[in-house]
Amino acid sequence: MTPTEGAQLMLAMLNEFGELYQYDAANRLHAEGGEDCIYFNAQGNVAIKQEVLKEFKRLTPDYVWLRSSTYWRRRQEGDQPGRMQPY
Repeated sequence: MTPTEGAQLMLAMLNEFGELYQYDAANRLHAEGGEDCIYFNAQGNVAIKQEVLKEFKRLTPDYVWLRSSTYWRRRQEGDQPGRMQPY
């Protein structure tokens, strides 16, 4: 699975559920054979490679990342400027 294919899988999940938790995306990529899209971090957890996240960001300009909750969702009225939201 290429980084683009991995990002497209993440986008499909986001469209299906309306939000996408990082943990769920990483595990789905791993389960779908996306070994080129993931790595295991220092804690031994599956994580998403930067190339995939970069492509996912390009595909989702109207979405925000909620840092404290570690998930993406569609931008809402009242969100701060930029992609990353503090809550």
